[in-house]
Amino acid sequence: MPLSELLFKKIDNSALIVFRVIFGLLLILESVGAILTGWVKRTLIEPEFTFSFIGFEWLQPLPGNGMYFYYLLMGLLGLMVMLGYKYRFAMIAFTILWAGSYFMQKASYNNHYYLLILISGIMALLPANSLYSIDAQKNPNIRQEFMPSWCKWIIVLQLFIVYTYASVAKMYPDWLDLTVAKNLMASKKDYFLIGELLQQRWLHYLLT
Repeated sequence: MPLSELLFKKIDNSALIVFRVIFGLLLILESVGAILTGWVKRTLIEPEFTFSFIGFEWLQPLPGNGMYFYYLLMGLLGLMVMLGYKYRFAMIAFTILWAGSYFMQKASYNNHYYLLILISGIMALLPANSLYSIDAQKNPNIRQEFMPSWCKWIIVLQLFIVYTYASVAKMYPDWLDLTVAKNLMASKKDYFLIGELLQQRWLHYLLT
């Protein structure tokens, strides 16, 4: 198959639309959940000093309760993504704000936070608001039921890279005997409803 056909063949875009809705919902849950679980308070408000990434020392948490509003704004942007309202603006703005939060501290590093930057940046490039969105309802000119196939392959490639390297990285004893998963979940023991569930060994196997 010629490369041009592989990348630009018109394919059904329903999977991308569904992904946009689910992704937007996850952005809301991640942003608001960070507040409700106390993560924002513990990581960005209470510490007198945060360990910024090299070159990003100028990037510091907002004073007072500013980071609560910062994360609420990201939750609002997630809602806009889910509904497909001013989608491109919302997706770009969320990517910038999430990247800002990521680079302003590394004491609570999580590689999935970096992955979210990458996927958000990719989503900002995709026509995920071309159907079942407020944008498409207000502007019928953008309404489409198809997309070029590169929109699918760019996500497939990104996830292939992530999970291939993740699989290789986990091939050492502490991952294989579930020590890492157990330690990661131990800090979440007090979570409402799911705290005890996260301590179950079978779940550690599933997560690993």
